[in-house]
Formats: sequence, structure tokens, C-alpha cells
Amino acid sequence: MASKMFYKKPMNRITFAYMLGHIPMNLPDFDEQTLHMFARIYYRRRHEGTGKSPEDLGEKDMRRITTNYLRHEVTGYDKALQKNRIHLSNGQCASLKTLVNEKIWVKFPFLKPGD
Repeated sequence: MASKMFYKKPMNRITFAYMLGHIPMNLPDFDEQTLHMFARIYYRRRHEGTGKSPEDLGEKDMRRITTNYLRHEVTGYDKALQKNRIHLSNGQCASLKTLVNEKIWVKFPFLKPGD
């Protein structure tokens, strides 16, 4: 018996904009060293058993994993994505990630990607 595929209409722009404006950020008032410490713990936990170590990462990668740590562990990004994924287009998912990252970089400009 063939499985039925279903399609959910992507979230409209007004609903999407509302959701974007209501993602809890809850960003801590940590200094750069403390943020990097938590990011290293996050990285070790996610890469356990792979032989990868945060101590081997350069400055650019450290900024990236610290941003990832904040986005996935501190903000409401994962919860919003999980709750709404079936209604979000790929473009909306990318916009959600970009918006959350930009809010992180406003508070912690030293994490913003650069050369």
C-alpha cells in the first residue's frame, strides 16, 4: 500500500513575521571567555567520540560554534523551528536562522563572522 504524501501550505508572511518577533532570546550577560567556555562544552558534547576537540579550532570556528551554542542552547530558535517546521519553507528556515544570528551578533559583536 502506497503511503499518502501530504503537503502543508507554508506559513504566510504575516504569521512568519509574528513568529520571528516572538522568539525568546534570553541572551546571557557573559563575557567573551565565559561564552567560549560554554561553547567548548557544547562542542565536546555534540562531537563526543569523534576525536574532534574545540582546542583544535581557530578563532573563526570558535566564533561559529559560540554562535551555534547560543542559538541552539540559549534562544528559543530550536523550539520555534521544531514547533513550526512543517509549516516553514526552506527560505523561511534560513531567514529564521539569520535573524537569530543577527540578534546574537548585536549583543556579542565579537562573534560576527569576519575575515
